[in-house]
Amino acid sequence: MQSIIWKELREQAKWLPIGWLVIGSVLWMSRPHDVGDAVPYAFTAIQLATPLFILLALALGLSQSIPDSRPDVRAHLLHRPISRRQIFAAKTITGAALYLFATLLPLGVMAIWLSSVGPERIPVTGQQVVPAMAMAVACFACYMGAQWTVYRPAKWFGTRLLPLVFTAVVPLVVFAVCNLPSAFVWLCLLVALAVGLGISTAGAVHAFVNLADLPAASSPRQRSPATVVGILIGSSLVMLFVGLGLILWEERSASRSWDPQASYATVVDHSGKPYQMQFEYEWSQKQLETIQVPQALYDLRSGQPRQPLPVPKDWQPMPEYNLWASRASQPSLTSPYHRAPVVPIVPRRLEFVSDSWGRLLCYDAKSRQNLRYVITPAGVFDSASAAGYDAGFSGIVGSNNLLQATQDDAPASPLLLADSQGVQRIDIAAGTVRRILNAPHESFAFVQNDVKQVERIWIRNGKQISGYDLPQDDQGAATRDLVQPFVSLTLPDDGRWQGVEISAFDNGYVVHTPSYQQPARFISFDLQGTQISDERFPVIPHPALQVDGNFMLAVIPPILPAGVLAGEAVWVATHPDHTPPMLLWDSDRATATRLLAILAINAFLAMAATFWLTGRRGLAIGSRLSWTITAMLFSWSAALAVLALYPRIVRQRCGACEQARRIDGDHCEHCGACWEPEDREGIEIFDTDEPASCQRPVSDQAAIS
Repeated sequence: MQSIIWKELREQAKWLPIGWLVIGSVLWMSRPHDVGDAVPYAFTAIQLATPLFILLALALGLSQSIPDSRPDVRAHLLHRPISRRQIFAAKTITGAALYLFATLLPLGVMAIWLSSVGPERIPVTGQQVVPAMAMAVACFACYMGAQWTVYRPAKWFGTRLLPLVFTAVVPLVVFAVCNLPSAFVWLCLLVALAVGLGISTAGAVHAFVNLADLPAASSPRQRSPATVVGILIGSSLVMLFVGLGLILWEERSASRSWDPQASYATVVDHSGKPYQMQFEYEWSQKQLETIQVPQALYDLRSGQPRQPLPVPKDWQPMPEYNLWASRASQPSLTSPYHRAPVVPIVPRRLEFVSDSWGRLLCYDAKSRQNLRYVITPAGVFDSASAAGYDAGFSGIVGSNNLLQATQDDAPASPLLLADSQGVQRIDIAAGTVRRILNAPHESFAFVQNDVKQVERIWIRNGKQISGYDLPQDDQGAATRDLVQPFVSLTLPDDGRWQGVEISAFDNGYVVHTPSYQQPARFISFDLQGTQISDERFPVIPHPALQVDGNFMLAVIPPILPAGVLAGEAVWVATHPDHTPPMLLWDSDRATATRLLAILAINAFLAMAATFWLTGRRGLAIGSRLSWTITAMLFSWSAALAVLALYPRIVRQRCGACEQARRIDGDHCEHCGACWEPEDREGIEIFDTDEPASCQRPVSDQAAIS
């Protein structure tokens, strides 16, 4: 075994400098230089390094397995005084050591450099390389997949590559786990790596030990569990990509029939009358953002809501403020830092970043030593070490959670920060942080006046919407605590309110649900918060959402959309005040009932096809029933897996019953007859008597002498 390890080291050590040079060069050239590059660097490192990890793993696995698959080399290996499992273990240990040394060393050097420059210079830390290290370990499954593919017999080249499809899932799952904002992210990461690497390793071992010497037509009917799981998942991904590709192709074809610049939105005017507005986006140099320019109006209360109306001169809809249920920015392995968006969007010197400890870091974009201030509820500090890592903000929610009250570029400008418990006022010049609103909420909206000063705050908590007027001093900053809201609006209990928009008109307020397909709902309140009306109006469906991909759902494995529906059911049960964010919200076509009907028909057809196909492949009745039940969850992916796992049965006509019988059995499955004896071939022998002695006669010996 040691001799095989040294042999593999001598032959495969060439991949070490290649990995160091390529991976190290890419990581060094992509190192962050400013705040914009530093915050998403964990994702950048994964995005750039993962293809290199996969290529290195495939190259190393193929270079170790393809030469040994030749008959002469394999015969030499198998005649050594060690078992096949020991041979495979020696090759795999060598490959794993070379691969991990070639990938983890450049990542470790990059982690040391990031720790030396952050967070004082830019918001980076060595932790941002941990997801890339996890991806490097996950991509080792591609190394096992390469050996699995080479050693596994298959009749078709496409089905031979299905193990590689499964091994490609392992890095995707690990990447999704790294983005989970959960306290159990490390446990989930270990489970994902153990399951992915375990299945790929077991499949490669089974192929090397049991299948590598067999042709495709004579491979056994039995398969290892790892092989079955890997091929089934690979087949499911193939069918999923085919289905999604068809749906995207249909959406692209449908999008060519409408103007991408024209969009629709439900709005109200100054009197609270609901409209559907057709608008186009235009760039406003004054506001440095895109604005909506009305092109046509549709009166929803009229008898002809689809009749376009001209837009009156100087007509503008009332400002809308989104109160979508949002969550606090949770730390994860790929995002220890988050940009804190500042409104209004104007060029400024200070850039704000929140870290996983709940601190707000202020960086000077024009200074070499970027970090200027560190803000915590305890005050404003000059360095990260002075601020410490305790008692951070309770959670920063929303997309525009940090608002600069004035457009001044000086640090003396007051800031308003919305966290999960309310709103805080930050005075950098005075070094103070003071809470001006103590109101836990799910979402909020800042209302600014003409000079971009905050004069009102809308707070939403479940079905309760509250408005607070923000007192101002001469400099336009909040001066005292807010205790009581000026109005409270209660949404009805007969609906789910994942996303709502609120508008204030002359005599009250309107809360409406933005909708693209279902009837839009408008709820009017007076100035005291009493509900006046509750109306629903049909709207013009958005052209981009008119794709009908129901027939393409027959390609996607039913277990995937069923899992989505189950997740939505859990969401509905645990969040009674909200609408599930996926299929059941804002969609009257892809409802749960219709989707389940499509999936049921799809599963029934796939089960029938799989049961027939397993019979043609000669499987026992127990295996046929197991695959049929599997087809109920995986649809046509199960049939594709059967084609990839089991070769076609070779049959020959039986001499007794004249029916086609399998050649791999001793008796005919129809009549039970044995095989007929084969005809004798070769030289015909007439006399089988052997001579009594092999000595020559005496006369012959005398003649010779």
